[in-house]
Amino acid sequence: MDLDDYMEEEYDFQYSDDTDSEPDVDLENQYYNSKAVKASHPYEALEGFKKVLELEKEKGEWGFRTLKQLVKLTCSLGMYNEMVEYYKLLLTYIKSAVTRNYSEKSINNILDHISSIKEMDLLELLYDSTLEVLKNARNDRLWFKTNIKLAKLYFDRRDFRSLSKILDELRHSCQSNGAVDELRKGTQLLEIYALEIQMYTEQKNNRKLKTFAYISLAEEEILFLIDKAIAALKADETLITVTPPIWICGDTHGQYFDLLRLFETGGWPPKSRYLFLGDYVDRGPKSIEVICIMFLFKSLYPRDFYILRGNHECAEINKVYGFYHECAGRYSENLFNKFQDAFDYLPLAALVGGRILCMHGGISPDLNSFEQVRLANRPLQVDEEGLFCDLLWADPDDAVTGWVNSSRGTSYLFGVNVVLEFCEKMNIDMIARAHQVVTSGYQFFAQKHLVTLFSAPNYCGEFANAAGMMFVDPTLRCRDLYEQSLRIKSAIPHPLIMGVVRECGGKMHLREGQFEEAHVDFLEAFKNYDESGNVRRVSCLKYLVLTSMLLKSGINPFHSQETKPYENDPEIFVMTQLVHAYQNDDLVNFQLIIEQNKDNVLGDPFIRERVEELLSNIRTQVLVKLIKPFTRIQLSFLADGLHVSLNEVKHLLAHAIRDNTVSGTIDSVNNVLTLTRTPEAVLSRRKAFANFRQALEECHEDIKENFS
Repeated sequence: MDLDDYMEEEYDFQYSDDTDSEPDVDLENQYYNSKAVKASHPYEALEGFKKVLELEKEKGEWGFRTLKQLVKLTCSLGMYNEMVEYYKLLLTYIKSAVTRNYSEKSINNILDHISSIKEMDLLELLYDSTLEVLKNARNDRLWFKTNIKLAKLYFDRRDFRSLSKILDELRHSCQSNGAVDELRKGTQLLEIYALEIQMYTEQKNNRKLKTFAYISLAEEEILFLIDKAIAALKADETLITVTPPIWICGDTHGQYFDLLRLFETGGWPPKSRYLFLGDYVDRGPKSIEVICIMFLFKSLYPRDFYILRGNHECAEINKVYGFYHECAGRYSENLFNKFQDAFDYLPLAALVGGRILCMHGGISPDLNSFEQVRLANRPLQVDEEGLFCDLLWADPDDAVTGWVNSSRGTSYLFGVNVVLEFCEKMNIDMIARAHQVVTSGYQFFAQKHLVTLFSAPNYCGEFANAAGMMFVDPTLRCRDLYEQSLRIKSAIPHPLIMGVVRECGGKMHLREGQFEEAHVDFLEAFKNYDESGNVRRVSCLKYLVLTSMLLKSGINPFHSQETKPYENDPEIFVMTQLVHAYQNDDLVNFQLIIEQNKDNVLGDPFIRERVEELLSNIRTQVLVKLIKPFTRIQLSFLADGLHVSLNEVKHLLAHAIRDNTVSGTIDSVNNVLTLTRTPEAVLSRRKAFANFRQALEECHEDIKENFS
């Protein structure tokens, strides 16, 4: 049963209580007969519903129901002109044919139903038609909802002038005669604020954003928002179950404008869904704005926006690190206490897709079942030790084994073995947590079974860190860590940090075989390291050379202005020799250079991973040259030419044949390679001969003309 059917049953019940008249049996039968075939025979249903309108003598219940069905049916059939006409006719029924409450729910439901239409002009026409009818209907609630839908349409269309006009009108509707926003319309104001923030961010209008950020909301308004957030948080369990897709973000610490950049990058709620891991306040300059926008989205989109508790959502910590003084200085101690009430309702953990456990701090030696957290009662004041304390305070450390008391003075440090054993015991794939600044915005631990996320870039103006966020898709793949670390950064990114981010990205791309992307990243990493004077520039230049060879582009990486000065650097010179040998298919010299410079070339674990691939590439290149003059050739001849074993030759040939680099068959008994011409090669040969023949004929005709 869809929502309309449910509403109609509800309406039937209410209607029968309010009237003594009997429904028109013919209309009723015709309506239900048509509705019965709507799914299986839509065009037959369409004609049936039209007959209901023909039978109707005056506007009433069955005509209204029928027009609802006709609007939805013509929409699904793509008959948009007819849909508009039926919808306009439906609007004429709302004044007298049905109750105000029923008409409001019905119209709102229909507008939601047709919002999937891609034709924005058509949607605008429907919204405008609705608003025109509502001018005299005195239905403020439906008027507001329809305007919000139209505002979102303008936002999607990037028509910011029209959007701004509607937002002004909506805000005006939420003002009393004293020009103060009415608390009774607080929920509507939340939606207006959300759209304003999105509009200014999309326009990159920092001046307006700052103006908006510095608007002093009345304390009563913030208290209203806190109450709405508490109501939404109460509906969540202490361990919430979240379905992907979703973005997971770490600490934000009062960095309001950086938080807006996160939303700009990942998409705005509710189209993009979010899970934040705590620490919204303290240290940063705009803690009130950050926690208010968190509460705003939680109130508006409770099933698409989730917020967990961090160790800084605590009164004792707030009194030391700034949030208390921000509340007391800008508002009152009462507001601070109200925020603390809300913090006690924040969930402590989340399970994404049943496989990724999320919390602010870490795991606990006392955690043996998810139910221990899920069933915990809130409001909850976290003790200084125990399971709940560990979820907010514990840290991973690869220098320890097992559990060790933390140097923070609270909770534990835990080692790689603890993470691996915990994941196996709890049947999960990964732990996602926050709590610690990490240079690249994210950092893996324990063979990628744990990731730390930190989403406040250039933290406190002291750490040159990027901001990370993790996207979990419906198949539970975790991607976009590197990409988002790259894109989400403070206004003036530190070159050292961007070097780290680019280097990590280059390694990721190279391991995935994306050589062009790796080449770009290693070059950018080198430039950033070079700008900051960091010694990692030499390593990244080596990686750039390595990638150039794997690209098989033939372009010398030292031809660029930035890399040229390093061509004769002692550590780089060996790599330049390798490039020269590689580009000239000088296999003997290539192998000799590696053998004579093992420490320089193979001493770097990342380069060592790729050396075999380079050797395979150059051997294949030499192999193709060796076999070019022949149609049959002994494998022993190739083995001698490549200075490898017979088995290695067979392996190289098999790989080359699979890649269509070589066209032929291997006789493993007699160790002979027989080359064959591909249909493409034969066709190309014939085409070349045909072109040659045509050229000769044209030349012959020219000679004849000249001597005639």
